[in-house]
Amino acid sequence: FDGALSYDSAGDLTREHAPYERIWIGDPGPEMDRLWDHVEAASRVLLQWAEADLVRDRITLRNSYSVTGLDVFHQVHCIVCSVYEIESSTDTNNGNLAEHCLDYVRQAVLCNADITLVTHKWLESAQMFGPNFCTQHTSRSSRH
Repeated sequence: FDGALSYDSAGDLTREHAPYERIWIGDPGPEMDRLWDHVEAASRVLLQWAEADLVRDRITLRNSYSVTGLDVFHQVHCIVCSVYEIESSTDTNNGNLAEHCLDYVRQAVLCNADITLVTHKWLESAQMFGPNFCTQHTSRSSRH
């Protein structure tokens, strides 16, 4: 993990990161947007029929493909939304701590990725395809 907290010479809480590390949180900007856009672009997976047979409630797209995605990307999406919400409303005195906490959760989600295939279905009311939020997940045993 990166983004450890430390105190600067004035006693203020700051986030540390190595110069080579990507900056996933902080003030919004083009570099950060590109990182998150890259993650979001990987969120959809097209399966051919033989692969799609392993996924319940599949939907058909053109050319015999079914669309699905790994739930880890939904989890990261929720973290991104939380980061932007905190950025727009957080007292700057607690901003570093909030950023650290969300970034820590982001890294934990990615390290323990839920790779459940989330199918997509036609959402009549929205007139679009979207994720099936009722996809059943399998949790890892807490004994490990």
